[in-house]
Amino acid sequence: IDRGAAQPEPESSSWFSSLSAVVSFPLRSSPQPEPQRPSQGSQAGTSGEPRGGKRRDKRGTVQLRSRPGFERSGGRAVNRRFGLMRLMECIACNLHRLPVLWELFSEHLLLVSQSEDPDLRSTAVESLCRTIRSRFSREAEGGSAGKAGAVTTHGEGSGDAGQDVVLELALLKTVDKLVLGGYEGVQNQGLQTLHSVLRSSGQMLCDEAWATVLCSLFRVAQVTNQQVVFNAFRSMELIVADFLSTLPVTKALHCIQTIGRFAAQEAHTNVSLTAIQGHLLELAEFLTSTQCAEGLLASTTMEDIEELRTAGGAVVASMLRVNSDDSLSLSKRARDVLYVALLEQLEALSCDNRMEVRHAALLTLFKVLKLHGGRLSSTTWSVCLWRLLFPLMWNVERAAASASTKQLGGQDGIMMHHSRDNAQKRWHDTLVQVARSVCSLLKTYCALVLELPNFQHTWLALLNFFDRQMRSPSREVNLACITGTFELLSFFATKPLFPQNSWVQTWTMMEGVVFYYCSLAEESEEKTRPQPDNPFTNARDEVEEKLAELAKQLCRFFTSNRALFLMNDVIKVLRITQPMLLFPSSSEDRLIERTGKTVPPALYQSLFAVYEAIPPLKEGFSSYLFHQLLSIVAVPSNINYDRINEVYKPALALGMSVYSLPPLRDPGIMETVPEENMPKPFPAPAKEYLLGTPPTRRTPTCLLVAQQAVHVTVDLFKTRTPYPAIRAGIFGDLVEVLGATMGTKYTSYQSPLWKIGVESMLAIVKYGLSSLNDTVVEEDGQGTAVLLIWNRLAESIESFLFHDRSGLPTLSQEEIEEDASIDEEIVHMLTHEMIPESKLVAKMHDRLIEILQMGSTLFSAQRRKFAQSCYRCLFLLLARGGEAESRFSCHIEVASLVGPLLLRKCRDLLEQFLLDDKQHGACPLPGYRVEEVQFMLRQLRELRVHTDVKLLYTERAALPFIAEHPRRHLFFLFPILADCVTVHEPAVKEDLQELFHTIAKELRLE
Repeated sequence: IDRGAAQPEPESSSWFSSLSAVVSFPLRSSPQPEPQRPSQGSQAGTSGEPRGGKRRDKRGTVQLRSRPGFERSGGRAVNRRFGLMRLMECIACNLHRLPVLWELFSEHLLLVSQSEDPDLRSTAVESLCRTIRSRFSREAEGGSAGKAGAVTTHGEGSGDAGQDVVLELALLKTVDKLVLGGYEGVQNQGLQTLHSVLRSSGQMLCDEAWATVLCSLFRVAQVTNQQVVFNAFRSMELIVADFLSTLPVTKALHCIQTIGRFAAQEAHTNVSLTAIQGHLLELAEFLTSTQCAEGLLASTTMEDIEELRTAGGAVVASMLRVNSDDSLSLSKRARDVLYVALLEQLEALSCDNRMEVRHAALLTLFKVLKLHGGRLSSTTWSVCLWRLLFPLMWNVERAAASASTKQLGGQDGIMMHHSRDNAQKRWHDTLVQVARSVCSLLKTYCALVLELPNFQHTWLALLNFFDRQMRSPSREVNLACITGTFELLSFFATKPLFPQNSWVQTWTMMEGVVFYYCSLAEESEEKTRPQPDNPFTNARDEVEEKLAELAKQLCRFFTSNRALFLMNDVIKVLRITQPMLLFPSSSEDRLIERTGKTVPPALYQSLFAVYEAIPPLKEGFSSYLFHQLLSIVAVPSNINYDRINEVYKPALALGMSVYSLPPLRDPGIMETVPEENMPKPFPAPAKEYLLGTPPTRRTPTCLLVAQQAVHVTVDLFKTRTPYPAIRAGIFGDLVEVLGATMGTKYTSYQSPLWKIGVESMLAIVKYGLSSLNDTVVEEDGQGTAVLLIWNRLAESIESFLFHDRSGLPTLSQEEIEEDASIDEEIVHMLTHEMIPESKLVAKMHDRLIEILQMGSTLFSAQRRKFAQSCYRCLFLLLARGGEAESRFSCHIEVASLVGPLLLRKCRDLLEQFLLDDKQHGACPLPGYRVEEVQFMLRQLRELRVHTDVKLLYTERAALPFIAEHPRRHLFFLFPILADCVTVHEPAVKEDLQELFHTIAKELRLE
């Protein structure tokens, strides 16, 4: 063979064909073969192992090969290998004639590459691959002299550039056939050749060549052989690393789709993860680079945009249609198309059956959007939301609902955690990731999303999704959606552009969710969980955790954004808190009993924080607020507190208007949204939502909640209720509920609730009575209601002080003293706060003074201090007759009522003591009797009475100076005092002696 001779091309083809006939003799049929029926499974050039080949017998008849390995026996195999080696040498010496010879050469060797003889097959494939690599290497070494990407030949016999492009495509198509061959070794050799070509000449490939390369890689990504996929992916990595800037725009789209195909294949999981987290993310970074703007996108034409529309699919076409009237340049439109195409691949991968793949896709999808979403136009954002993100959410939701609950086993004997031991739990984990990622993304681009033309539809679609997921059976999904809803609300609701309709719909949705949770707990209260590792003992405890999270998020949002809530908004919040406040929690009962915990569960702590943040109180919801708090305070006291008076009814009827969405600005964006996923307004809540009687219970948790509710109620009532009329009405309910709470002393003495009730009653009486008086003065016709409240207050105090104590347990000395101190505080309140404010209430003075008089008679061993306190207060009221009076007090009138009663009581006491002393003779009287007389005598000695106070019902004639004397009570009692000098008690005699000296001084006898 003359390496340098220039032979005519037809002659070259002739001798080349003769030589190739020797090579392929056993594999090729004669030019006119006899028709034969092919055997089953004889398929050359397809995937899988070929089961047979062709051979020629001695008579020249073409037959199917019947024995594998036939080529290895006899002389023919040697002749074929000889011819093959010679053919390779001829090609190596005639590379400059390759455009003419390649079709014939590749045809013969491709046929040999399907031979059953592995050595022969390997030799043929190696020959093809070596030739292809040599050709591209020669051109790469020679440099590029023409059009970028065109292979320019050097040396004798080289053709023009067009002929070289044709040869380039022919070579790559041959590689494509090898890549898709039926043998793994053939495929791997073809892929290695492709990688070598890209590494040496990738920067010189033309547009059509890139299309062939990407098509080959796209198709090979579908095979199930792990090694083949890995080798193909090496070429894809090389393209992404080195040749993105040289690709045309349309081929960049093909590149994205090919990487997506590699990520979706299931033969090699590491390849999928690398394609997602490495190459797709790198492509997104590249699209924002200056290199991309100056290279890939700089020469974008309208024809490229149309080709992208055709090749990009429905989502890209929708985006281009929406952007048809946009002022964006072609390069920016092309960039948005590539972004959307990349996101579309990630969206599809986010629903992959492999959990690790879909989680990697989710992470990459939202990372790309968070990093580069600000570069997208508003219309592109609308497409991303309605054609990518929302379908992703819905698809994952459907997959989670239909996933199997069959338990999965761990790999290689490794135990699997119970939270991920079936497909449904894994999809629920994906759903949690989706919810969190969507919230994070929308928070990042809050201002941009708010300006979208269909924002109300977008927000309502989000609420619909979160509402469904809050009702799903997965606890993790519920908690993630509760948190996500409030996080979005905290970002969007604080912006001026946030629509009022969206605000209202959010709270309507929350109200429905709370009602659903409470109803669910009531229906399934006794259903226990079968899983032994479940931390909850029954369904109610699990519901409580969800409500606690919702209350915590509500508290955090409300306290941070109180200024956003108008009166009707506060009422909506109260409608949400009402069912939670009455939730029958018992989750911490054992903890409270065992450790003595004094703080209510987290659910109620959050609710009380909401109540404390509500002020300033308004007239429209103040009564409604206190009604809720008193409802929970009344529960342990067995009070049927389901009365809703006229003040509360307007609050219940608010928020019932029908909600309607505005028309869509661009209906085409949502043309593919399924009917069941279209945004739907939430129904108005039922008017009977808050009606009903709270359950009666006295669990440790309930008692703690009631105690905290009392503290919050008193604090709100004392310092944050600005309207006297509202305060007066609330005061009546407070008196009734707190009075019943105080009464729990005689049914559950060990509970601290009754002490808190007493403490609260002492704290509110002063403010409540002041409001009652203001109401009587400012509004006519309120006397009856005020009298009713006064009587209720007096009845509560009287019931508490004089209740039958036979049911109390045996009290220690410390408990007796504590009880006495509490009784003294009540008597002090009655004397200093109630009686001075009772001027406007007819006959209320008489009843209150009667309570003190009744208390003074209980001078027994256990209630000595209480009786002394009542005595002391009676004497104080009598002595206070001369003090200056206020608008609502009348000290003279009260002192005139107390004086005759007190003098008669003192006379009766001394007479009875004198009589008992005579009857006992030398035997001493009980100590408390002596102490009572001593206490009375000392009070008489210190008492001074105003001249205007009447001490007797009928004043007897007396000396003028006695009738007006401040100690005239001693003169009126002088006869009985003189009789008492005969008693046997030395202590009483000493007190009488001092008293007589006092009288003598007043008479100026000393």
